[in-house]
Amino acid sequence: DYVRGLDQVAQAIARRGAAVVVGRGVAFLLDPAACLRVRVVCPLEQRVAHLVEHAQLCPESARATIDYVDRERHAFVREVYERDSDDPTSYDLQISTGTTPVDVAADMIVAAYQARFAARPRARATQPPWPRPVSRTTTGPRSR
Repeated sequence: DYVRGLDQVAQAIARRGAAVVVGRGVAFLLDPAACLRVRVVCPLEQRVAHLVEHAQLCPESARATIDYVDRERHAFVREVYERDSDDPTSYDLQISTGTTPVDVAADMIVAAYQARFAARPRARATQPPWPRPVSRTTTGPRSR
């Protein structure tokens, strides 16, 4: 099933170490002590403007697309991990690209990773102390 495969891939990546995994709620799969959990956010109006420019959508369609994708991503995390993806305590670092340029945000993430793991051995996948993801009838990602 999709959730089991996602878990296996995330654990394999964690065993290899020094990787970036984006999305799919991976922050809720891996041991928080063994990874840097980053959330990147941006104000809605800037996201709308980006889609209008880069996807040639009208503002209403851009807003509807963003609302839909956000709802589906939140639902995926809630259904699969029984967690709230908006909970700030689920992340080690949150950056707004609304006020921070993307290249600066990337530098901040690298600096945080280096500060946290510079003197440590590579992260290892472990059995987390919390329950594993709930395996429901989810067969694939809801968005993207």
